[in-house]
Amino acid sequence: NYHEEAQFAKTQIAQTAKLQHCTPQSIHDSLLQAASLGLTLNHQKKLCYLTTRYNKELLALECKLDITYHGLYTLALETGVVQFVVAERVFESDIQNGGFEYLGPLLPPKHQTKNPFLSDKEKGNCIGVYCVAKLATNDYMTTFMTQAELNACAQQNGFNNSVWSGPFRGEMEKKACIKRAFKLWPKYQDKSGRFSNAVELMNRDIDTINP
Repeated sequence: NYHEEAQFAKTQIAQTAKLQHCTPQSIHDSLLQAASLGLTLNHQKKLCYLTTRYNKELLALECKLDITYHGLYTLALETGVVQFVVAERVFESDIQNGGFEYLGPLLPPKHQTKNPFLSDKEKGNCIGVYCVAKLATNDYMTTFMTQAELNACAQQNGFNNSVWSGPFRGEMEKKACIKRAFKLWPKYQDKSGRFSNAVELMNRDIDTINP
């Protein structure tokens, strides 16, 4: 419903000062992108939203469609690219106790813990995150990120002024790994092209894809 989506856009623009200075054409283009992907700007569903980027060539502030990881995951499920996906953090204690074993990119790793209720502090330092997806072919694909790569993501997102520096750091790390995995999944099941188009948009402007 175009009028409903336009109202969602108006609400976001009214609540975000920078969006009010974006070019009308870029706002229009962002709405069309969301519609072509079948994503709603409804804030409650958290699938995508409008953000801003400064265009150095045009010397103007532009509106960009920002697809959340929930939005990409929804597209992956709806288009049949994956059956499910899960991400977990790996701690020093997992390695020391023999509770983690990486089995390669085509198998889920072995990850066992006797007490999943320990706090992050009790588990020791986090050394990385992995993501396991079950593809439409029933095959598995495992993607991982080292702690150094996750720290780089935190810095890129303005560590001191973002949720990366708060109590949800672990969730942000898992989301970052899932985002990397999205780009690697085979997309031949995506007959409509919606998921492929979303990934293309993500690759074109990687900074606009937020958790």
